[in-house]
Amino acid sequence: MSENPTKLDMDTLSAYAGEMNMNLEAFRTCVESRKYTKAIEDDVAVAKSIGVSGTPAFVIGRSTPEGVDGQLLLGALPYKIFEQRLNSLLQ
Repeated sequence: MSENPTKLDMDTLSAYAGEMNMNLEAFRTCVESRKYTKAIEDDVAVAKSIGVSGTPAFVIGRSTPEGVDGQLLLGALPYKIFEQRLNSLLQ
């Protein structure tokens, strides 16, 4: 799927679902019902509000009642960066 990020028509999505041995009838019903549209749009809005513009994106920090208080890391970064950020939380 990551090779064709613009191919999001039902036939293509169903083919991917079939490759993963998903129940195709349940998959189609779920997608066509748009049951999760609002939740997805809300998540996208939150991501945009903190500066996330793509994937991968990580927030390294501490959990708070409001979410996570931490630093945003964008992109596929080397392990060393994650190690440094995580270790800084322990100090």
